[in-house]
Parts: sequence; C-alpha cells; structure tokens
Amino acid sequence: MNIEEKTGILIIGAGPSGLLAAISASRFTSDITIAEKMYAPGRKLLLTGNRRCNITNLHPMDDFYKKIHPNSKFLKHAFNVFFAEDILNLLHDCGVETAEENDRKIYPKSGKAEDVLVALMGKLNERKIYVTCNLKIKSFSLKNNLIDCVECEDGTILKPEQIILCTGGKSYPGTGSTGDGYSLAEKVGHCIIPTYANLVPLETEGDNASRLQGLSLGKTGVSLWINNKKISEIKGELIFTHFGLSGPAIINLSRYAVKDIDKEQSVEIRLDLYPQYDEQRLDFKMQDDIGKHGKMKIDNLFKLWLPAKMADFFAEELKIDRELTAHQFSAEMRKRTRNLMKSLRFKIIGHRSFKEAIVTAGGISTKEIHSKTMQSRIVPNLFFAGEILDLDGDTGGYNLQIAYSTGWLAGESAASNLYRKQRSLA
Repeated sequence: MNIEEKTGILIIGAGPSGLLAAISASRFTSDITIAEKMYAPGRKLLLTGNRRCNITNLHPMDDFYKKIHPNSKFLKHAFNVFFAEDILNLLHDCGVETAEENDRKIYPKSGKAEDVLVALMGKLNERKIYVTCNLKIKSFSLKNNLIDCVECEDGTILKPEQIILCTGGKSYPGTGSTGDGYSLAEKVGHCIIPTYANLVPLETEGDNASRLQGLSLGKTGVSLWINNKKISEIKGELIFTHFGLSGPAIINLSRYAVKDIDKEQSVEIRLDLYPQYDEQRLDFKMQDDIGKHGKMKIDNLFKLWLPAKMADFFAEELKIDRELTAHQFSAEMRKRTRNLMKSLRFKIIGHRSFKEAIVTAGGISTKEIHSKTMQSRIVPNLFFAGEILDLDGDTGGYNLQIAYSTGWLAGESAASNLYRKQRSLA
C-alpha cells in the first residue's frame, strides 16, 4: 500500500545546491523534506577539490562571469543574493576555519571536504531539518499545470506544495549523479540542452604522453588547436598520464575540445615549455648555457633546460647522440630543440568519461527558468538549482559557487511561494 505524505517544500537531492536550498528555506519554514537517493548526503561534495573542497574563490564577481558558461549573466541576481562571502560567513558561523591558497582559492583550513559537509548538515540539524536517504524519486504527476504528487520508487507518494530539483548532472555517477533530474524535468515539459562530460582529462594518440607518465609541469603555456586553428590558450599546470593529459590547464581547455573530439575533428594540444621567453630570447639562453658548459654531455645539458624525465624524452625524440658534448651542439640541433620546447604537440583522440568529469555541460535550459527566483517558467511550483542547470564554470570553486547561489535563491523563492499560498488559503 502506498504511503501518502504531505510536505511544504520537497528538495530532491542532498548535494551542495540541495543543502543550501534547505538552509535558505528553513529560515522561513520547517515544513521541508529532503529526498536523497544515496545512502548518505553530499557524496559528490566530499570529492571536490581532491577531497579538500575548493569552497569558492575571492575573485570579483565580474571575474566569475568570465569563467562561467554559456550564459553567466543568468546568475546575476543569484550572485547578488548569495555570493562567496556569504557561503564563507555561513561556514565560519558553523566553526569551519578557511584558508586562501593560490589564485585566491578558498579551502577548509583542515584540508578536509568532510568539514564543509558536517557544517552544512549541522546547520540543518539545528533547525530540525533532516535528510531522508535511500529515497529515489520515480515520477511527477501534474494537475492544473502544477506538480500535484511525486511517486518514489519505494511506493511512497509525496504531496509537496513546492519542489526544488537539485539532482546534479551526470559527472561522478558513483556519487548518485546519474542524470535522473533531466528525465523528470523533461516529462513535465522542460527542454534539456544536450549534455556532455566537461572539465575532463584528454586522451592522446601514440605513447608520447605515457612515456612521460607521472611528470607534472607548472606554469606551462597550453594551447588548443582545432583543424589547425588556435581556439584557446592558457598558462597553467598539467600532468602526463598513461592515457594522455590531465591537470588544471588541460581540464579547463577541455570544454572547448570535447564536442569537436566527438565530431572527429582534428584536435591538438600544443605545449610551450618556456612561455616566459620568445624564440629569440630562448635561443640566447641556450647559447649562453652551451658557452658556460661546453664540456657537458648532451644528457646533462638537456637537464639544465628540462625535468629529467622530459630531458630523456627530448633526446630520444630529436635523435641526438647523447655522447656529444655541449660545444658539439650545432645551430641546427639547437633550432630543433627550441622548436620542440615551444611547441610540443599531442594529437587528441578522445576524452575521459563522465566518471572522471568534474562537471556536466548542458542541462535544463536557463531560458525556461526565472533568473530572479530559479522558478520554472513552465511548472510554477517547480524550481531548479545546481549542476542540473545549463551552467558550468572553470575549475577553482566556480561550480560550487553556482550550486550555493542557485540553491540559496531557489530555497528562498520556494519558501516565499509556500508562504503566499498558505496565506491565500487562511
């Protein structure tokens, strides 16, 4: 027999957007149900920032807009309502100390993502709002263009007044983020912008990357070329893996590469190992080092210019006799070495799956959502927040900030709707 339960606000998904929606709504009402299909809340939050949780960053709001795609200005109101300082104040009030690291990124001082989750859950527990785990939503039923009831897989029938859908995207599916919310939204009339794995490592042709496996490079010039045309370039860190290329620089450029890889376009990553030097200055440096170390073997000369593993790789790639000494290093050899240093090329033949993607691109079209409330333009008692939206940012805390801000606004708006409805019935 089905169990029917009435609730004021039903929040589906207990990730960062769902938890912030609940905290926001709980300022006005305790009539809140949080349904989480996994055995525990916040599974994906615990993985963020290499399990350290890059909470947010302290860049100005205008910089956030530059790092979020495809329609960052949709977030203008949400950011004005709840932004970086707000999530930090909330966490500080809960006893979480934070620390600023490179590029103004903010982490828990403890280095533990768990501290952020415990703080958010503690705030809800204070207000006697609890997460119901192992409760998966099966379907919505409409009546008079409103969601009238919600059927759960265990047979429970929920009768919510307002619903906030915070089920995430498809990235890291082992945490429960398997795209369930897209089908729920689509069945009540919403358009889903096609989804794809974003902020994801790239796979390369041949064995060049695997020969350098484990080597990390910092502040490298990294450019993306599609059909021999440069699309984007950044300076940053990268790591060579058994399958190809990873690390922040590669992952941030992947957003521009994934679609073209899937379309079988010619995609290439080019590395500039000396972005601080133009070709002429680099040549002067090489000549100067050769002049100072004329009797040095080629192997050791390369190690002056490159990490040891890459020095071996260069000697092999350039087919230079390692028994030669520096003063035998000809202008032609110098030119070939310099060219490889300034443009080390890797053909991209694929990308890793949603299992390794930091975030999902695509999702619920923002054209169908009121930016000032996160309310559906199609089903008035339905709201959205977090990764389910067609919004995604670069690495560095941008995606979590989207989740906090949209979750907070959705919770506040749903609570306001609930209050107005209850008042009209009084």
